[in-house]
Amino acid sequence: LSLSLLNTLFWIFMVYNFGDKLLLFYLNDNKIMVDSLVYLKYVVISLIPLCITMSFKCMYQAMHKTNVTFIESLCYVILSILNSYIFIFVFDLGIKGAGMAIILTESLCALGFVIYSLKDNPVFLMDVKECFSFDFKFIKPFLLKVFPIALNEMFFGFGQSLFNKAYGMLGSSSMDVIYICSEILSLALFIVWGYGEAVSIIVGTLLGEGRIEQAKEESKYHLGLSFMVGILLWAFMVILSPGFLRLYNINDVDKYNLCIKLLW
Repeated sequence: LSLSLLNTLFWIFMVYNFGDKLLLFYLNDNKIMVDSLVYLKYVVISLIPLCITMSFKCMYQAMHKTNVTFIESLCYVILSILNSYIFIFVFDLGIKGAGMAIILTESLCALGFVIYSLKDNPVFLMDVKECFSFDFKFIKPFLLKVFPIALNEMFFGFGQSLFNKAYGMLGSSSMDVIYICSEILSLALFIVWGYGEAVSIIVGTLLGEGRIEQAKEESKYHLGLSFMVGILLWAFMVILSPGFLRLYNINDVDKYNLCIKLLW
């Protein structure tokens, strides 16, 4: 938790001091950049409660209490919808409202985890002083193991951001199409991420118990099953994507057809 919060503080510093320069790499429209910077300054603050939420979520998943993380995810979706509607439309705050809604949603989810954990009293619960203490004897071997994974994720994230750079060069219309498709695809990706987390818990537990052969068998089984899940999700998107697109009231025929091609 302490390491993730340090990383968050670094990005808060970067956004509040060099946010316009970071956005300039991806955008060339001044109006969009101004709105994006306003939104980004709110979103980066929401990373603080998100660090707390992710720490609790990973711990409960490792303890096989996936029902707790499922309820948290469900609450997040509901709160996100309600808070976005209230701040954007009821309070009429626009871009600022969207950012405020994210901060409030993440904060409520983090608070929910803290309250539940105080009641549940899990083995990983510790006092604040212990949580933010830096034992370099522990951190050094931990970082040696985590650094390659973190580096891989960093390059992957940067690679994804380059796609946004390319889309931005195509104009705002293309960015609209990408945004709409990304939101619709996230419905299917939630299933992918959830399934992936479940497999990592199952296989990780077997590896931790030293049952290597059984872990290999589970991996082979889920490899085939994941292929079937992928086929079903593709069929799901083909059948339901036109209905989802109608929710966005796309009047431009070319834009609608482009969305269909990307989703299929």
